[in-house]
Amino acid sequence: MAKMVLIEAHPLLRLGLWQILSKLDDVWEIEGMGLADVSKADGVHAGADLLIYGLPVDTDEAWSALHEIQRVLTPKRILLLTDVMPLPMPVQGLPGASVYGCLMKTASVEILEAAIRLVMAGGQCFPSEQALQAPASTVCALPSRDVEEAGSKGTMPVSAGAQLLQITPRQYEVLVLLGASMSLVPYLFSAGYGALLALRGDTYAGQRGLRARDLLVAGLATLYALWLVYAGGLSQVLLSVLLYAPGIAMFAAAKHQHGQRMFTRAEQVIVAGVIVVAGWAAWGLYQGHLHLA
Repeated sequence: MAKMVLIEAHPLLRLGLWQILSKLDDVWEIEGMGLADVSKADGVHAGADLLIYGLPVDTDEAWSALHEIQRVLTPKRILLLTDVMPLPMPVQGLPGASVYGCLMKTASVEILEAAIRLVMAGGQCFPSEQALQAPASTVCALPSRDVEEAGSKGTMPVSAGAQLLQITPRQYEVLVLLGASMSLVPYLFSAGYGALLALRGDTYAGQRGLRARDLLVAGLATLYALWLVYAGGLSQVLLSVLLYAPGIAMFAAAKHQHGQRMFTRAEQVIVAGVIVVAGWAAWGLYQGHLHLA
């Protein structure tokens, strides 16, 4: 069984990372500890196959602690987790030769797992502008554009996810935005329906206080969802509607199966709107105004 040591100063973040790591497919013996515990570590933590080190915000503390970690625990490989990209110190200046990679702390579980597998296989996973020049090993290089985005927005580097899916970074970007936009529409409808129920008072017999509270909460949620849809961008909303449009046929089939009228007057208006917007989106794709890649 391979041994992994997780060092993170923040207790809650350490617990969250430990839970994520414990669910990986591979069998690991995982030990978690804080920075203050490094000097008191015993033999159980020494000689780990992989040590994951969450860098503190303070740069001087981060690198001095890394020296101490390497001296006391002598891990075979170290994977750094950071809050900012690029690292304030170039890879060539990192202490020792056991640092094999660096990821944002906000990286997804899939990216973290892929980086661990790569590092355990002898490869390296660094941002491109900090990657070691080691032709004999595999380097998970991230374009500088993604590094800047990850540092400024605190999000997962785009190309890392694109590498896992074997698509271009732009295609990955569009998929992420499209997925986010498609999830916003159900949120909007759910909040709107909650506001409608509270407004009608259908399920609030003798509960005026609860009805008023729910109306306020659902109203605020609806306004917030509308803002999210707007902030998501018109192009992504149009592409989302293009994917929702085929659902009209399924809705009509379900109505027919239950012997109900295909569309009520209100539903006819909604269906017509969806078809018009979907047609507009399809035309935009054809003309090149909307892009999937």
